Amino acid sequence: MGNDQYDELLETVKLNNEELASLTTDRDIKAAKLRHTESQMGLKGSCVLRELKYFDFGQSFVVDSLHNIYLGAFKRLLKLWLNPLYKSEPWSISAYLSNLADALKRVKFPSTTTRRPRSLIDYKKYKGSELRVLMLCGFPVFEKFMKKKYYEHFKQLVLAVHLAESRALTEKDIGAVHNLCYHFLLQFPNLYGKRHNVQVVHSLIHISESIRDFGPLTSYTTFNFESLLGEFSSQLNE
Repeated sequence: MGNDQYDELLETVKLNNEELASLTTDRDIKAAKLRHTESQMGLKGSCVLRELKYFDFGQSFVVDSLHNIYLGAFKRLLKLWLNPLYKSEPWSISAYLSNLADALKRVKFPSTTTRRPRSLIDYKKYKGSELRVLMLCGFPVFEKFMKKKYYEHFKQLVLAVHLAESRALTEKDIGAVHNLCYHFLLQFPNLYGKRHNVQVVHSLIHISESIRDFGPLTSYTTFNFESLLGEFSSQLNE
């Protein structure tokens, strides 16, 4: 999202709020809020940083792998796939949750894995590190249970993140990340509907910009800060 798109969305938020203020029945308000969720793409309101002369929404923020990818886009995908709420949707594999959990138990993760994921039955409770290992190393377990077009779509994101977390990146790698994310996002609304194409999903398009300007995602991921905060918290509680 660049400044122009942000300003357009901010105007949309303003118009939506004005519409809500004019409605009187609960039914109309509920219907309007549903429409607004789609049109606002996750934007809640204005950001004071927009007032800075050289600030740009598309480039002034780095993509954080913990919150944008694992706790963001990937966790949303898991919800769409595994939550019974979507059991009638073509992408749902919620009926196979137990089978997926058994398949995940048989996965041999790399020896460097510090936290093996809990049972997939508990996916809603997964920490960022568990989501990362599941996505980057456990993704093949989904192939048997997903329709091919959904699995192939998911693999684009997996490969893009594998490349973006590489220790060394070439211009060819960065170009590949951009193309993979671009096609993932291009196909997303056709596969999952516009309703689920929210801002955290759209933010994936900026991965290539982040790694070009600041290097591999692992260089500035908030995984490191979360780990330190955990240590501080444990010391305070002693």
